[in-house]
Formats: sequence, C-alpha cells, structure tokens
Amino acid sequence: LSVSGSLTFIMRQAKNFFYLPRTAANITETTGEIRFQLFLVMQTALLIGIIYYLYSHTIAQLDYVLDSQILVIAIFSLITIGYFVFRGVAYNVVNWVFFTRERTDQWNKTLMFLTSLEGVALFPMVVVQVYFRINMSTTLDYAIAVIVLCKILLFYKAYVIFFRRRPLSLQIFLYFCALEIVPVMALIGAFTLTDSYLTLNI
Repeated sequence: LSVSGSLTFIMRQAKNFFYLPRTAANITETTGEIRFQLFLVMQTALLIGIIYYLYSHTIAQLDYVLDSQILVIAIFSLITIGYFVFRGVAYNVVNWVFFTRERTDQWNKTLMFLTSLEGVALFPMVVVQVYFRINMSTTLDYAIAVIVLCKILLFYKAYVIFFRRRPLSLQIFLYFCALEIVPVMALIGAFTLTDSYLTLNI
C-alpha cells in the first residue's frame, strides 16, 4: 500500500537517480514522502533482522535462550536500526567537514532513497521464504546480491555528488570504505556478538 501510494515519487526519484540536479532544491520531497521513506527504512531494518534470524536458525542452526521468535527478530532489527543511525551520523559529520551543505543534502536524500529501495527489493523474497520455505541459501544469495547492488549504486552516487569534479584518486575509496564498508563489518560483528549472548551453550 505504501509503495502504490507513493509510486509517482519512486518513479521520479528513479528517473532522476543518474542525473545530478544543480541544486538540492530541485529534489523536492513532501512531508508525506519523507515519512513514507522513513517507514521503508524501518521495514528494511525489520527484513534484515528476519533474514539474519532465518539464516542463524536454519543454516547456522543456533538455539536461542529466548523462546519468542518475535523478540529475537526485534533485537536484530533494533541492531540494524542502530547501524542505520550510526552510518547516517558518520556521513553527516564527515560531509559537514569536507563538503558543502547542498551536496550533503543531496547525499542524505540519495542514501534514504536507496535504503528504502533496499527494503522494497528484499520484501518479496522474505515473503516467499516465510510462506513457502524455499532453500535458505537462495534467499541469502538474493539478499547479498541486493545489498551489494545498493552499495555499488551508493559508490556511484558518492562519486557523482562529491568527487566528480576532483582528480580521481584514493579519496573516494577511503571515503566509501570508512563510511560504508566499516559500518557493515561492525553490523556483522554486532550480530555475531548478539548470537553469543542469545545462544544456548549445550
């Protein structure tokens, strides 16, 4: 319902994705569209939590101390939300120091849009996995492919927004690794550490 209600907004954002407006004012978003994107970001965190729970329960075959599946999924989802918040704060601090406010606003809108689309892309596979119990390896491969594709698109937009007019150097790789890859590794570490606390040691 959310996607269908904001389909015009999604199509406009997708159409302008490979085009960089001269000013951030050209990227107009209503309050309703921003709320819709925040909802999709929360959905993305929930879906990542579900996928990791299904992975740990089926492939890793972990037995958790908590009996409630919903509570375990909620914990993983909250960790993912924490990752999104940490990543957003880190981006804003670095961009505030090195780039203009206009470029930072364009990047924030791009980051939220791609995170929203990540959740939209993950949703069908999670539904199929939950209801039809397909091979978990297939679901995991699909999720990794979606996440990697989003990282590639983020890398492209970082180049277009921040580094297109600069000499091509290691700056973009340092920028992207420090603010995108390192938080992902921290997220994986947080999941692993949480597993160690929630797992029954038999």
